[in-house]
Amino acid sequence: FNFEEVVGTKNQTLELYKLFKKRKKIEKISANTKLIYNEHEAFVEKHPYRHWLLIRREDAYIGSVYLTELNSIGLSIEDKYIKYAEKIIMLIVNTFDPLPEIPSVRRASFHINIGIENRKYEKMLINIGAKLMQKSYVLPGKNG
Repeated sequence: FNFEEVVGTKNQTLELYKLFKKRKKIEKISANTKLIYNEHEAFVEKHPYRHWLLIRREDAYIGSVYLTELNSIGLSIEDKYIKYAEKIIMLIVNTFDPLPEIPSVRRASFHINIGIENRKYEKMLINIGAKLMQKSYVLPGKNG
């Protein structure tokens, strides 16, 4: 694998959009499922992550991974390459250091959020020794 830091080139923006469009609904926790390209382009320009990497295998982009300021890791990889997810996560964890703990704000370790129906990622996380730490609920209301 090769990791390519996202810097917002036109090609990277297009490749990230193509990868996003291939993702299944169960893989999207907070993403807009009806995302249009102009919205995506603006999002990439903002670069909201601490680190954002495209994952390349041979001559094709197969996914992306990001790290946030809260030590959260987001991984999205095409289904046909899911067998590499464990290795990719371990490469990320062994390459980057989590930011220091801020009590009641940020844990001292990396964590990954997945959709409740995402069994593939759940199995992969259990295989690498990840521990379930919380459950999240969307509350009813204006945006719930």
